[in-house]
Amino acid sequence: MSNLIAHFNFLKRRGDVDYVAKVLASKELFSVRETQEESFWWKPARYQATLQVSSPKKFKLSESRYLFELTYIDIDQLKQNIATLENDLKNIINSNLPDFKGQPVNWNWANVDIKKTNAAAHLIIGTATYR
Repeated sequence: MSNLIAHFNFLKRRGDVDYVAKVLASKELFSVRETQEESFWWKPARYQATLQVSSPKKFKLSESRYLFELTYIDIDQLKQNIATLENDLKNIINSNLPDFKGQPVNWNWANVDIKKTNAAAHLIIGTATYR
C-alpha cells in the first residue's frame, strides 16, 4: 500500500496530467490486489479466539476463549472483499478527477455464532480498509 501511495504522490507532484490513469494501470495497484489475495488466510474450519481486554478500571473477565466456525459460504463471501478493496482504492484515486462520482462500496461480512463455556454469542467477521 505504501508503494502505491508513494507512486501516486510522485506522479501527482510531478504534474503529470494523466497521473490518475497511470496509477490505475500501475504495478503498484496490482501489487496491492495481489497482496490481499495472498494474505487472505481464512479457510472453512472451526476457530478458537482468545480475548485479552485491558481497561483503566479493574474488572474480571469471566471467559476469554471462544469458538466459531466459518463455512465455505462465509469464505466465499469474505473473499469478495478483495475486489471491494480494489474498487474502494479506485474510487479514492479517481476522486482526484473533477466531477468524479464514486461507485458504491459494499463490504461483505460473515455473521457467525460464537460459543463460550456456557453461553452463545454473535460475532461479525469482516475485513478492514487501511487508508
